[in-house]
Amino acid sequence: MEKIYEINYPSLTSAEKKDFMYRMEELAQEAFAPYSFDVQINAEILIFTRWWNSYRIMAPEEPTPEILDIAMQKLWDFREGKLSEEAITQFGNRLYAASIEIMTGDSSLLEEEDACKEFYAKYFWNWMTFYNSCLDYITTIFCEIIEREVTWQGITGMLDGEIIDLKIGFFEDCVADSSVWSEERELAIYNTKTCCEVVALLQKDMRAAVAQKPMSQLRPLYQNEFLFPPEECVKITADWS
Repeated sequence: MEKIYEINYPSLTSAEKKDFMYRMEELAQEAFAPYSFDVQINAEILIFTRWWNSYRIMAPEEPTPEILDIAMQKLWDFREGKLSEEAITQFGNRLYAASIEIMTGDSSLLEEEDACKEFYAKYFWNWMTFYNSCLDYITTIFCEIIEREVTWQGITGMLDGEIIDLKIGFFEDCVADSSVWSEERELAIYNTKTCCEVVALLQKDMRAAVAQKPMSQLRPLYQNEFLFPPEECVKITADWS
């Protein structure tokens, strides 16, 4: 059976593409089951780095949240052995407490520690909701590191609910209207050139992790890896002004 990163997605039928998308979490878990936690978490970091490189330039008139850049640097530092388990856990717990407040309004975790309140005050005082999904899913990666269990829920959740449903329409006129969901629109998205390219890049990142090259070698390369071409990213926020 072909692994998720080996499947020729563009050659699939519409029904098969839908099945691929709906079962992505399961397919990822099956494909990476033989591999160590290190390989699995590296795959998620490679994938999210590519996505964040594009997201951080989508709104050029607005400041990118410093905390998300810091979080990405922490992930890479940790995987390169420059950051201890204790340090990544401390940062991850504070990020989690802040994200819960942002997403739900529940500040109880922040109240448990003065350092958490200071962390929130320093990095979230001017938070933009445009970046909520990125915050949610990068926090998931930190939680997986702390718990040493990769679920793929963050990656598959952002791919399905954020990138495919909300972003591809900016590049494909045939599915531009995201206000009303329909199976017809869903299948149309899965068959677009942009969706095929998004899946191909995700598979490329998975293969890079499986090849087990040192993260120190991949880090400089992934500073210039994007989900969407940089010149195209601004289309997503072009109508904000």
